[in-house]
Parts: sequence; structure tokens; C-alpha cells
Amino acid sequence: RFLMSGQTANGIAEIRKAANASPAYLPALLTLGFITLKAGDCVGSERLFRQAVAADSNNANAVVGLATALRVTGKGSE
Repeated sequence: RFLMSGQTANGIAEIRKAANASPAYLPALLTLGFITLKAGDCVGSERLFRQAVAADSNNANAVVGLATALRVTGKGSE
């Protein structure tokens, strides 16, 4: 609800709570990763996507998210 109404900071805080409560819950990690990337926190986004890939290396969204974050941070060759 926060994200849809343009309250990105509040949305990130709510999703972060969910991710902290269950660190291996992929939907929260992926959502938070994409939102933080869109908000310009490329380093935080990379960390979240690495966590998601570690939890499930076969998850296409986690792999694509990590690749996107690495490309944006200039680490695309990793």
C-alpha cells in the first residue's frame, strides 16, 4: 500500500521488517532488492540479491536481480 501511494521509504521499511523476520523468505528479499535498486541503493540491493541467490540459486528473479545490481554498480563481470 505504501509503494502504490508513492511512500517508498515507508514501503521499504515495511518490507524490511518482513525480510528481517524471515531472512530466507524470497518474496520479501526480491521485492526489497528491486525497490532498493529503483531507489538508488545499488549496494544494498546487491546485498539483498546475493542473499536471495544464496537461499535459492535456481530462482530466476534472484539471479536477474543480482545481475542487474552488479551491472548498475559496475561489477557486471562478476
